[in-house]
Amino acid sequence: HVIGDYEDLVKRNVSWEQIADHSEIVLAFGGMALKNSMVAGGSISKHVERGAMDRARARGCQFVLVGPLRGDLPEEAGAEWVSSNPGSDTALMMALVHTLVVNGLHDREFLARCTVGWPIFERYLLGETDGQPKDAAWAAAIAGVPADAITALATRLHGRRALIVVAHALQRAEHGEQPVWMGMVLAAALGQIGLPGGGYGYGLGAIAYYGRRYNAVPVPTFAQGRNGVSDFIPVARIADMLLNPGTSYRY
Repeated sequence: HVIGDYEDLVKRNVSWEQIADHSEIVLAFGGMALKNSMVAGGSISKHVERGAMDRARARGCQFVLVGPLRGDLPEEAGAEWVSSNPGSDTALMMALVHTLVVNGLHDREFLARCTVGWPIFERYLLGETDGQPKDAAWAAAIAGVPADAITALATRLHGRRALIVVAHALQRAEHGEQPVWMGMVLAAALGQIGLPGGGYGYGLGAIAYYGRRYNAVPVPTFAQGRNGVSDFIPVARIADMLLNPGTSYRY
């Protein structure tokens, strides 16, 4: 409802081939650690992530890693590391968008044509609704990243084939939906969504078949049938279920 069909967003969106051939800057919140892309349900064929990043870098693509761990992008990416405080991604993204907006660098035509609700968000972004502009100085105190580094990064994103990547790890927290949604807002403000190697990648690098060109083809498996029980247990609440049988839990 917020950002489109999940399967299309993660499986049939930006491919590693497009990154290798077209991306000019990849801004990865939480990174794209190779240990994560080594895993997938139904087995894995060829590992393509390292080679794609290597070819993209050789072509001139710049990788920027935002997160607390330097190693969340492989050496082949040659990534610039922005060491931010955990849980501060949304604030940092907002400051990037704020810099774009106040300097007239956001894609107004794309926002008007392809999004709904931008004027409401923009008023909040500029502090018109709460008195607090979400500028670089505001985000610097939250993210632990210097304000001038934030504004410089926003300027680098403008006018280039930019890809915003948000790792699964970001949403494994309370209010974890916010950086996922805000990453899409940043990509929309840049107007790159839908262009080869540009736009928004949710979970790219988190599972082996994300970003594969032919990942719509099912892997060979035996027929699984259909489970007659539709009830399920959220994986994060299994401990609560075992410790408190017969009671309720938050979900």
